Amino acid sequence: MMVSRPLPVPSSSSGSSSRFALLVPLLLAMLAAPVTAQVAADRPTGTGDKRVPTGIAAPNRACLTYALQELGERQRAREQYDRALAIDRKSLEAEPQNPHRKLDLSFSHASIGSLLRDAGDLDGALDAYRPSLRARYEVFAADPDNEFAFRSLGRAHQAIAEVFARQGDFTRAADEEREALRLREKWEEEHPSPHGRPALDAGLRESMAGHLETVA
Repeated sequence: MMVSRPLPVPSSSSGSSSRFALLVPLLLAMLAAPVTAQVAADRPTGTGDKRVPTGIAAPNRACLTYALQELGERQRAREQYDRALAIDRKSLEAEPQNPHRKLDLSFSHASIGSLLRDAGDLDGALDAYRPSLRARYEVFAADPDNEFAFRSLGRAHQAIAEVFARQGDFTRAADEEREALRLREKWEEEHPSPHGRPALDAGLRESMAGHLETVA
């Protein structure tokens, strides 16, 4: 179980964070609204559906929280990400077979991972990214034709590769990128496209080659 711990405090500057500091109270006020989540309620609606949506939609909440993060309010952003993670867990408990709920949970883990990565807590970032990767594998394994899950899985490997690279472990970074490429090739074999592979492949191969060259 991942434990929330204080994040490093960013140094103050006269840059964008200070210029937009007045936005922070507004963002926090908006985030204080209830979350729109398909979670189990204590009372049924009469149709057998116990899901009750209220407040700000989850994607909009994620954008607001990211804005806090970009403004340097990392601790407050972490609190909001933790809140979203708890809601996503409850949603998955209510609908354990719903792949969208599992992907939502994986995205909350990944958001925390990115926050910790940018704060310099690379071990904490890996602890957050790993359950995100695992959840995406579970969704993709259950539905190998789910392109959204497939693309999310590739991004998860790339996120972990970036953390390994920042740690100086270029071999493991290349391994993660190699796995992302393997998944891409397998997808293309099973789902051929007349447009060919996107430029993402070239970028991945270049990054992987650079990491391997560093090791050599």
